[in-house]
Amino acid sequence: MTLAEAASEPAAYVFAIWAGATRVRLIASIDMTELNPAEVAPEDEPEAIFNWRLMIDREHQRQGHGTTAIRWACDWGQATGRPRVARDQAL
Repeated sequence: MTLAEAASEPAAYVFAIWAGATRVRLIASIDMTELNPAEVAPEDEPEAIFNWRLMIDREHQRQGHGTTAIRWACDWGQATGRPRVARDQAL
């Protein structure tokens, strides 16, 4: 479902999360600066990376993969010049 949703969102990026040679799931982000300003809601942060989905397979949960993915997304956002990383309240 995430890949299908991302395909219709030009500002979406989906990254696989790996533990060695094992894919443990994904993190999906939107670069808000790539959106048309009319698509940005007033409560959104137009200069941020927005993490809208984080999924870790059940057998790989509670091993630090989610924390590592969020930290990586923050680093990626900063490396691309975004001053902030926002997140969905469900994450």
